[in-house]
Amino acid sequence: MSEPTAYSLPPEALRFLDWLKKTDGRDKLYRLVAYGSKIPIHYLKTHGGDKDTIQRLSKGASAVGLSRKLMRMFRSVQFLQDFLSALNVKDPVEKALGLFKSYSLFIWMVVDHMQWFHKVGYIKLADEKKWSTIHSKAWFFGLLSGAILSAYKLKSLLEKGKKDPAKEFKLKQGIVKNSVDLIVPTARLGWMDISDGTVGLAGTITSLIGIYDTYPTKK
Repeated sequence: MSEPTAYSLPPEALRFLDWLKKTDGRDKLYRLVAYGSKIPIHYLKTHGGDKDTIQRLSKGASAVGLSRKLMRMFRSVQFLQDFLSALNVKDPVEKALGLFKSYSLFIWMVVDHMQWFHKVGYIKLADEKKWSTIHSKAWFFGLLSGAILSAYKLKSLLEKGKKDPAKEFKLKQGIVKNSVDLIVPTARLGWMDISDGTVGLAGTITSLIGIYDTYPTKK
């Protein structure tokens, strides 16, 4: 009986993805600055702070956010690879969640690329608000399916009765990170009345988790 086909991008593309990973640390740091800036900005706005200070902080946070979009260029290819990898999963529930997660995040990142090209002037998006909504919805559903997928994997791991502290920690971290990050697109879509300060706090927490998760350890 022949082996089932293993779906994957070509080796050249995988090497390119490995190279892109080297920007993870900088992206996490920039993310921390961008979301962390929202907290003092919100405080100053709600407590009658100096308008010039608010304007400068907002301008800086916006510039950092735009830089992050450039740093994430082609990251959509990573989610395409994740989609292809999910096709190889045998568990039907895990497979479905993995496919939906990677598809949603692929759409989110493609629109993210488009927004960067629009903001720097290379292209003109006819309806920027529409694309912003698509961007936030795709991110929301990607995060939601990611949280559910981590919970499902954790449940399956615990049911097997095999102790794997490292894997359990990683899955619990995924649940927390995705769940907290859901606050950001929810606020952007206006589905709940969430202040910019809360959005900043949520983004700061998940940025710190991301830094902890990716920071190189001593060998």
